[in-house]
Amino acid sequence: MRDEGSESRVRAAPSIQHENLRSLSADELLKHATEIHDRCASGAALADLDELPEEEQDDQLRQVYMWNRDALRFVVLGEALKRGDVGTMEDMLPFLAYRFSGGNNNKYCIEILELLQGIHKEWPDDVTNFVREHCWLVNFSGTPTGFCPVDQAQEHNIKDIKEGPSIDWKFLKKMHPAIPIISELSKHMEEEFRTYTRGLKHTVPKKDQDVKKLEETYSEAGIHKREPGRVLNKKKPDTAEDFLAKGAEGFYKVLDRWQGNRNYERRTDEDWEFRSANGSPAPSSESGASCSDAVELSLDREDEWM
Repeated sequence: MRDEGSESRVRAAPSIQHENLRSLSADELLKHATEIHDRCASGAALADLDELPEEEQDDQLRQVYMWNRDALRFVVLGEALKRGDVGTMEDMLPFLAYRFSGGNNNKYCIEILELLQGIHKEWPDDVTNFVREHCWLVNFSGTPTGFCPVDQAQEHNIKDIKEGPSIDWKFLKKMHPAIPIISELSKHMEEEFRTYTRGLKHTVPKKDQDVKKLEETYSEAGIHKREPGRVLNKKKPDTAEDFLAKGAEGFYKVLDRWQGNRNYERRTDEDWEFRSANGSPAPSSESGASCSDAVELSLDREDEWM
């Protein structure tokens, strides 16, 4: 059923001249940013568009809102990784699970389900805190924005190991405790003597002109303006699917598969094979020997060894 208020909620983004942003207070900036997010970069904004009558649908505007929503979450996750914000990373897990499900990356989705199950249902608090604080991110520099994922840190280690000449495993074992110091010393020498080296960072371009050009292009194209009845060809390769919505629809299939792999029937009996003092197999529990008989046999054998 269509929400009668959805049409009134579908409005253009608030118009704010970027020249005036510097004069606004922090609270005013937050208010405008929240309003822009809610109208143009949220799941609620997409839902409001979808609830409009078919003749008032705007496929292009929906593509823009969907891009804003997905790109914003990508940026937020990247900033959380860089700043060591494991709380935000954990909050992003359900969205990642839906995206993996929608993109048919079911194994990644199941990995996230296993992680959520461990964090919220199975692991004790000390294990959960250890995973959050020591298993996701590392920081070699000690700076507030120096965090990186563990697998990326391992790639950095491999790079540092390969910096030197070809060496054998014996020498690598001898020098590996000093690799971080050697790496920092190399960076220091390169900075001091301006030696030729490959840069570790991309140069930051002067973006004022680029931003202005982008604003003009967006304004001319009117991509943030709603035009009822604007229809896109869904079969064209430049029309993106809503993998988040697709993943939410098919999520229960992945969930059933995950539960099935966890909740299979397990045997509860044990089949132990004991050997007598002369090395011949002793009667097992299936042949009528009791557990106490088996224990006595093992104790007798232990007495002979002592």
